[in-house]
Amino acid sequence: MVPLSFWKVVVAPTQSGGINAFGFITSQKHDLGDEPPFEEFTPAGFGDYQATLEEIEKQTIVRFSDALKEIDIIQHHPENTESMRLESLSAPRR
Repeated sequence: MVPLSFWKVVVAPTQSGGINAFGFITSQKHDLGDEPPFEEFTPAGFGDYQATLEEIEKQTIVRFSDALKEIDIIQHHPENTESMRLESLSAPRR
């Protein structure tokens, strides 16, 4: 069995002494959704997304504390979305 996606949560300190949480999902459904898999695999088929911790909870059996979800940086993004394609390493400002 090959997983179709992976998730990661990074908790990092801020310059002002607080902490922020960042959730990420990397999907390889584009390449592995076909039968048979790996026939023409390329890393370009990976889709990288920044996602809310709630979105990661929806897709997994993992549950995060309310305190961790409160510092989820994407909650404060102007687009107010549960996930967005990762095109830059710049974090939204709080």
